[in-house]
Amino acid sequence: MADPLSITASIVGIVGSALHGVRLLSKDLKQIKDAPGNVVALRGSIGSVEQSLVSLNTIGDKAWESLGVAESTKTTIKMCGETCDEFRLDLQRWTKHSKSHSLSLLDRSKIGFWKQHHIDSMEKKLLNCQVTITEVVSIATLIGTLHNSHITEETRERKQQEVTLAIHRGDAEDTDIAQRKKDIKARRDDFDDDELEEAYHDAYHQLKEQKKALDMSQALLKELLAKIQEPAISQMAAKMKEQPVNVTFGNNNSGMQFGVYHGNMSNMTFGVPQYYRERPNGSEYGEGRDKQFT
Repeated sequence: MADPLSITASIVGIVGSALHGVRLLSKDLKQIKDAPGNVVALRGSIGSVEQSLVSLNTIGDKAWESLGVAESTKTTIKMCGETCDEFRLDLQRWTKHSKSHSLSLLDRSKIGFWKQHHIDSMEKKLLNCQVTITEVVSIATLIGTLHNSHITEETRERKQQEVTLAIHRGDAEDTDIAQRKKDIKARRDDFDDDELEEAYHDAYHQLKEQKKALDMSQALLKELLAKIQEPAISQMAAKMKEQPVNVTFGNNNSGMQFGVYHGNMSNMTFGVPQYYRERPNGSEYGEGRDKQFT
């Protein structure tokens, strides 16, 4: 088994490289003036990708060793960085006739159809990376709570549902990619311009790359799902659910009580009944009948 310290160090290095590409792309996108809507939407997606990459640095050595998905995660991180680098080059080509980082009419007309598909594919690739990386961090946190005996069956089931839903969304995206390939092939016959022919090939290539990235993300998500379903995790979660918990707060009936409990709480009584004197007019601490605190 590989040294977990070397795994962590290598992942941190790859994350740093990917973050550099993400931040450069984010800067370029922000500098584009009068940007189309899909470019504006991509700016927000880039921010989410950056946050997910940063969160990878919270995973410790034991978690990577327990997860067993370090190599798959490395591939996903690298793909994220490469996608950003590639898209930066595309932006430079598309804005070559522009001044002050604004899109010329020619560039905007190209984006109208072919570049729309190109940008959408790029965004979906980055979002797949973001979702997959987020799930890696989430399951790593789950594994950490397992080692601390704080995992519950409800938590395990919730994480399992999240990963399953992400896989189902990937299946739907796979179907969408196939349909979009058909759409742009049908649209190709409407153009005979050399530049538009190049744009078509770019868009089709991006759909193929999106499919490749999706397959990688789906494989990693299925690895995570299998990890959640391992008997050791299920048994620990079931054990925590059945384990009774007794809570004692001592003899003091005033002030605040502090504690941490992971699980459901019911049928709890704090302290003993306390009484005060209620005046006939309803104010407290006068002569009158006893009234219990509620």
